[in-house]
Amino acid sequence: MTAFFGAIDLAGSWNTAWTAISGSLGAFSSLLAVIGTLLVVFAIVGYIWERRRGGGGNHSKLIYTLVIGAVLSAPGVVIPALLTAIDFIVNALLSLLNGTTGG
Repeated sequence: MTAFFGAIDLAGSWNTAWTAISGSLGAFSSLLAVIGTLLVVFAIVGYIWERRRGGGGNHSKLIYTLVIGAVLSAPGVVIPALLTAIDFIVNALLSLLNGTTGG
């Protein structure tokens, strides 16, 4: 069955498309990805720090910051990570199916 479909490479296709799009944006897209990733990291560390000091931790602040950070870093970080995970799962399932059908 994998001979019919070939290997699934969603992440590679996304990277090709995103490279073309980000090429026209220049370093701006990389800057957005870095800012978004830093927002997520600092939000998690800040939340853990508040909880460690005995505070209740501000859940709404954490959630809003995580959403904003994920949106900013989505094209360069989040989407490729998700597509790589999907590639791995689908290719593993196709490999198992191919092994059980003798193809």
